[in-house]
Amino acid sequence: MTSAISVKKIKHLNGTNALTVNTAGVITLDQKLVSASTDSSTFAGKIMANAGITAYGSQAKGEAAPLMLVDNLNQRVSIGMSNAGHTNISNYNNGDVYFMTDSGNVNLRLYHTGLLHGTSEGGSYGRVNFTQGSIKSWSSVNQTGTQAIEDSYNVSSISDGGTGITTNSFTNNMNNANYSVTLAQQDGGAYNDAASTHTDNADPYSTSQIGYYCHFATAPNDANTAWCQVAGDLA
Repeated sequence: MTSAISVKKIKHLNGTNALTVNTAGVITLDQKLVSASTDSSTFAGKIMANAGITAYGSQAKGEAAPLMLVDNLNQRVSIGMSNAGHTNISNYNNGDVYFMTDSGNVNLRLYHTGLLHGTSEGGSYGRVNFTQGSIKSWSSVNQTGTQAIEDSYNVSSISDGGTGITTNSFTNNMNNANYSVTLAQQDGGAYNDAASTHTDNADPYSTSQIGYYCHFATAPNDANTAWCQVAGDLA
């Protein structure tokens, strides 16, 4: 249609509207294009639109409508997009979201409670634990001269405690002081250097910070790069 038109309608045999085109060119379909005794319609080909299909929901957060899927048992799923661009999937009756292979094997299952099960690299299927399986803080620190953070995550600042000594302060604190720390350094000029990184009993080890020191042989030494990784529970 290339020009303005009046409202056009296609009606069912009983007189109800099956398809309506208004003056703005918006097409509205009735809920069913079939008789009351028929459960579904059959299309011979694809439903296509050159510029995509736009659907409007009735709520800003997108849960109420753009796309509603209903199976023969009236189990429903709604898919929408919020004004912020988030995609919302709402399963009725506390349904879960499955990602399956063509043969019906489940590779990933997102439970309605937020629990996630997936397939590991080795092929086993089980719970995926994001909380325990991720690093809670890490840093790459240049200790030479004025100590500086080269890059980091969940480290708000560092303090220089002297030659080879650094303390990381966390942006978000740990839940307790029983977390695990992995330390290493890059330094030296040959493969026979006795360089190492440790945490001394005198260094801070609390929910808010972790201290460590680098040394060469038996003396503290500013490392070109000192690495610190923390795993455990965030507060």
